[in-house]
Amino acid sequence: MFRVIDRPRRLAFDTTETRLDGSTLTFETEFLFEPQEGRTLMTVIQRGFPTAELRDEHRVGTPRAFGRFDRVVTGEA
Repeated sequence: MFRVIDRPRRLAFDTTETRLDGSTLTFETEFLFEPQEGRTLMTVIQRGFPTAELRDEHRVGTPRAFGRFDRVVTGEA
């Protein structure tokens, strides 16, 4: 569910993930967009992880997800 839509600066929403074991994990994801030298700097903040282990797991997976997204957008996928 979207919590905040503040175009063109901020987007915040709840993320619910279904884990491989069938359990669910809900946390907040926030995107901040800032103009920077003719481009856009995007900052991603995720908060609300119940354990450091789950937080660290996402710290590894999130850059991979953005890499896959970039390949799709650029037509390299």
